[in-house]
This record gives sequence, structure tokens and C-alpha cells, in this order.
Amino acid sequence: MAYKLRILSPGKTKKKYLQEGIADYLKRLSHYVPIEWIPVTVRLQKQNLPIDRILDKEAEAFKKYLKSDHFLIILDAKGGMRSSEDFAGFLQMKRDAG
Repeated sequence: MAYKLRILSPGKTKKKYLQEGIADYLKRLSHYVPIEWIPVTVRLQKQNLPIDRILDKEAEAFKKYLKSDHFLIILDAKGGMRSSEDFAGFLQMKRDAG
């Protein structure tokens, strides 16, 4: 099976500098691996929902993009920090493992 990197993000960004950064990131990585950035629309009926409810809604919206043979990596503000080199090495190890 071919290796492909899909990045899911909650919604689209309106900030130009972020859009430019994402485009640059995708361009650089596309030389090494097929990559796709997918902004996932999350429908929130009330704007003042608690954060845990918003995260639950995001998780539900993301589920339709996931399949049982996918390897899932979640980036979270509470997670551990990795350098770009460490993360690239981790992705290469996963790719090589099949």
C-alpha cells in the first residue's frame, strides 16, 4: 500500500500568514511523500460550548476521514514536544514498517 500523509485540521484558517505557512509546508513535504491538508468543518450550534464539548464535536467530524488501516497521530497542546528532525524520523520509521 502506498504511503500518504493526510493532515486533518479543524476548520480553515483566515489568517494569511498561516495560509502561506501551510502552503509552504505542503510544498516542501510533497517532495518526500504525497501529502494532503484537509480542513474539516465542525458545525457548532452554540458558540459558547465548553471546550470538552467542542473537542467531542471535532472528533466526530474527523471520524469520517479515518479508516481502520490508517495510523493516527494526534497533535495536542498537552502532548510532548518533538523536534522536526525527531518527528520526521518517526514518520520515516512508520513508513518503512509498512
